[in-house]
Amino acid sequence: MKTVGLVMIFAALSLAGINKAMTITASDREAYSVISMLKYIRTLISYVSTPADKILDSLLESEYKNMFFIKDAREHFSQGESFSSSWKNAIDKNKSDTCLPQDCLEKLKAFSDTFGSADKQSELENCDTYISYFELRQKELHERAVGAPRVYGS
Repeated sequence: MKTVGLVMIFAALSLAGINKAMTITASDREAYSVISMLKYIRTLISYVSTPADKILDSLLESEYKNMFFIKDAREHFSQGESFSSSWKNAIDKNKSDTCLPQDCLEKLKAFSDTFGSADKQSELENCDTYISYFELRQKELHERAVGAPRVYGS
């Protein structure tokens, strides 16, 4: 009986470790997707001066349509909410559908604070600031993801 208990504990700890490693790896991938999305938004602003509602439409027609909050952000925006409010509410509503750490979610929400209320150059600088943050954060998450299978799987 004691052996069965030890085997069950070992199995539970192993599965918990594998789950943790997979979550860290998913966080790394999602952070990379956020960087890519922010660069896409920057491109829309830089070359076409796309307004906020068209940016959301464009995201829905691109590879980012499955990003965990984009559909809801567009829905909230079409109901008359401001871009910032729509963006933040959609992230809050869908945060259980992402593996991004809480600090990344807060930064992603903060991205919308000045969005659509500044001149083109300020918008581009805002994008650059958040792209830089997420690149640094993704690098950290990637380093953790590379080591996670060894640490949490053993």
